[in-house]
Formats: sequence, structure tokens, C-alpha cells
Amino acid sequence: MQGRTNVGRLQVKSFGVYYLVDPTDQRVRYVGYSRNPQKRYEAHVLQSLRCRTHKETWIYSLIKRSLVPTLSVRCIVHEADEAKRIEIALIAMLKQQGNDLTNGTVGGDGGATMTGKKFSVKTCAKIGAAHRGKRLSDEQRQQISEANRNRSLEVRAKMSASAKNRVHRPCSIETRMKISAKLKGRKMGGVTSHTAETRAKMSANKIGHLVSTSTRGKISIGKKGYRYGPFSPEHSANLSASLKNAWTRRRGAENKARQTF
Repeated sequence: MQGRTNVGRLQVKSFGVYYLVDPTDQRVRYVGYSRNPQKRYEAHVLQSLRCRTHKETWIYSLIKRSLVPTLSVRCIVHEADEAKRIEIALIAMLKQQGNDLTNGTVGGDGGATMTGKKFSVKTCAKIGAAHRGKRLSDEQRQQISEANRNRSLEVRAKMSASAKNRVHRPCSIETRMKISAKLKGRKMGGVTSHTAETRAKMSANKIGHLVSTSTRGKISIGKKGYRYGPFSPEHSANLSASLKNAWTRRRGAENKARQTF
């Protein structure tokens, strides 16, 4: 896709006020602010596949023409309140100049910086009802798949580093009970009992799929030195004793059967 950006990650506690520019006529179509404009820009593009808002519909119309918006950072400030004031002023100025902005508000309401905001039970119920049963079209699924499949090495490295540094908080008792109820009835190993039609589709999808030489090499290196897993000496001794006992019982049963005949 054609398109470009001109900013990376900002310094800690800095906010970038940015534009999303239409690459076809170079007109500003969206104003926002974020601590990480580049990451927020990528989120704008991915979220556009849902086509729920004016902004998302506009970006999706560009994607269908193999285009994406251009990210342009207007300024960098160190206070969120200052970024909000600038965003509001820029939206008002650009609308006065005749720009067809896709912002849903006058600005200053946070957007992606509302992370951690808690909604009421009533609001959560409305959001859930609005999304329940909604399915993406085959075209949208294909585009999401291609976007995830074609991630650059730089993006993959950032995602890996972010996952390694993520703090995993223990689930509450209530959450554990919900997970337990959701998993009940599944087969061993966490595999859901799929329908015959689903199994046929999964099988057809795997036919002809070849593992690359690089991947096969990594698998080989990872498995060298042990057959079933890097067991401790104590674990290996327990396995050995258990197998010996099993064979002893089996031989005893076989001998008893022979004596019967």
C-alpha cells in the first residue's frame, strides 16, 4: 500500500498532535493526539476494516484502492491538557477552512488515551448487545489476515519485546470461574469438539502446506538432545520405574493367561 509516516515513538510523557492526510488530495481528514502517534496510526488502519464510523469508512475506502492515510505530526507537547487544547483548536480551524474532517467530536475527549476508563454496567451491556452476532465479511477477514501475515521484522520484534516485558496479573476468582465454565465439556488438550464440516475445512486448509527449511531447522535444533522433553534426572527415573512396573504387570498377566490354557 502507498502511504507514509514521519514519526516514531515519542519520549516518555510526551504527546504528539497529529493529522491523518488523504494521499489523493493532501487534505487533512482527521486530527488526534497520542503518546505514540505511530502505534495509534496503525490502530486507525486496522480498526477501519470494521467500517463503524465516518473515519473508519474513509480509511477503508483508501485501503480498497491500495492506499493508506499519511500520518503527519503537527507538534509535540509534554502535557495531556495542552494536547487537548491544541486538538480542539486545530479541529475548529480546519473545519472553518472547509476541511471535511472525519472526527466524531470537537476534540479533547481522549480517543485512544482513554485506556483504563471504566464504563458502567449499563454501557457495557449496550456495547455487548451491539457487537453480539456481528460477523466480518470474507473480504474484511482476508484483509485482516494479510495485514497480520505481512508484518515487517521490525514490527514483529517490537511485539515480541512488548510481550516479554508485559506484567501478567493473576486472574480474580470470578474470572477463573468464568474461564472454567467456558472450558467445561471440551476434550483433553483444550481442543474443542469441532463439527464434521469444520474438520473438513481445517483438513483442506492444511493440504499442501509446507513448512519452510528455516522452520524445520529450528524445530530440529529445538528437539536435539531429548526425545520427549528436557526431563530432570528425577523425572526420568520416575518414568523409567513406572514403565518397568507396567511391563512387569503385563508379563505377569500374559503368563497367567498361558497357564489357563
